[in-house]
Amino acid sequence: MLSDHRFHLNLRKDLPFDVVGLGLNAVDLVCRLHGYPQYNSKVKVKSFERLPGGATITAVAQCGFLGMHSAYAGKVGSDDFGTFCLESMKRLPVDLSEVVVEPESTNQFSIILVDQKNGERTIVWDRDQKLMYRCGELRKETILRGSLLHLDGFDIAASMEAARWARLAGIPVSLDIDFTDPKLADLLPLISFLIASTNFPLEYTGEKDLHHAMRRVQQVSGGFVAVTLGVEGALALVDGDFFHSPAFPVEAIDTTGAGDFFRAGFLYGLWKNWPLGTIMMFANAVAAYNCTRPGAQGGFCSLEDVLGFLKGQSIHLDPDAGSYRELRRG
Repeated sequence: MLSDHRFHLNLRKDLPFDVVGLGLNAVDLVCRLHGYPQYNSKVKVKSFERLPGGATITAVAQCGFLGMHSAYAGKVGSDDFGTFCLESMKRLPVDLSEVVVEPESTNQFSIILVDQKNGERTIVWDRDQKLMYRCGELRKETILRGSLLHLDGFDIAASMEAARWARLAGIPVSLDIDFTDPKLADLLPLISFLIASTNFPLEYTGEKDLHHAMRRVQQVSGGFVAVTLGVEGALALVDGDFFHSPAFPVEAIDTTGAGDFFRAGFLYGLWKNWPLGTIMMFANAVAAYNCTRPGAQGGFCSLEDVLGFLKGQSIHLDPDAGSYRELRRG
């Protein structure tokens, strides 16, 4: 059965970290609304917060909370947003020794509109080009410190350089991707595990059918391909076959960061050498747990938290064996 498939990664044990992340951090300006606004209208804000976020720092931090030794490499701005992000990151279980404060730059920020009716969000964002790594600026030693490398691909040139170093060193590379760019044709073949947003395969290939689109993406990448489907869970393509893992039904407060948490759960499962079915189920549980808390990083959770969440869903997971079973109800 495909759910029993194991990747049997020969992860290096001689490295200081289990996972290294290279990519985004951000300041999230979160506006919670009673309902999503109509075009050319005015709505009153229910609440407003300034919160830390960013795909890669969120994912590797959650890996840290689950028990992995995590490290993050990226740039922060020299403005107040950058200071806020850096101070927030210092409270996370992540090594920050390779974080760079870029002079005379503005930190990435996002304005997030959250519909309180269902927790769904809309994001508008901006990023200073000075936060991109310049040629020769990224160090190989920064990347080759972990058994797994996680990228978001936003800085494509730096991501390609890092992925090449990692693959030559026998380090599997995962990619979180939700945008299209012609340069991705050079990056995707370097990726071992690609986990995309639902729209990425469709937009990248021009296909209208998600299954066909994922097959075409896999033809380019050659590796594992999966997409997150929101309330429908996640869909993976392995050895020519599809595997669907359903989401857990929760009363969502805020879906911001759910994809980042899914990827953290997936990386943890890879690290534990769990079978595919357990990895996907666990990743969906981590994502669902985050949706019950506000903010991209409001749902940071330990392994015990996730096991407790699963028990509430009538599932017992044995983290050592990587097996799970449904508990009797009542």
